Amino acid sequence: MRSQSLVMRITSEFPVVSGKTPFHVKVGAIFWILWIVQNIWPPQIPVFDTLRVTFTYRLLTGFALVAFIGFQWMLPYLRHDGKIGAAAKNLVWHRRLGAIAPVLYFLHAPRFGYGFLGLLSASFLTNAALATFGYDRSLRSKTLWLTWLFVHIVAACMVLALGAIHIVTALYYE
Repeated sequence: MRSQSLVMRITSEFPVVSGKTPFHVKVGAIFWILWIVQNIWPPQIPVFDTLRVTFTYRLLTGFALVAFIGFQWMLPYLRHDGKIGAAAKNLVWHRRLGAIAPVLYFLHAPRFGYGFLGLLSASFLTNAALATFGYDRSLRSKTLWLTWLFVHIVAACMVLALGAIHIVTALYYE
């Protein structure tokens, strides 16, 4: 299995369409709706407003996001190492945990941000939405699925790079 190229391994794993909406998509849709609603009508939650200004809260929610992103990167790591069985098991959790991305984002930052933080927010949220809602639709053809996979991986790499810059910058100026 090691001798095959990564592209060959990925393209040979084309998934099968089940026909029904997966649970994580339903849960993700609820979280996305709540995130959109809170952006239109911001809730006044004094506990969050008080906590969000503290360095400890931002650090802890940032660690939660780092752990989340780190776990999401386990799937490509397992696939790259040729551990297809472990990757298949991880895919279920990869998709389920991916559905909570808007919640983690809301806990860390209630607003989109400006400039660099806006780009990081847009990359993170776009990738999460693309993953939650685009995957099952991309299964209609192998070409569409490979296109979706490419965009998802590129966006995930952007989130990783921009997130690393954000961490360094945030800790430096604290």
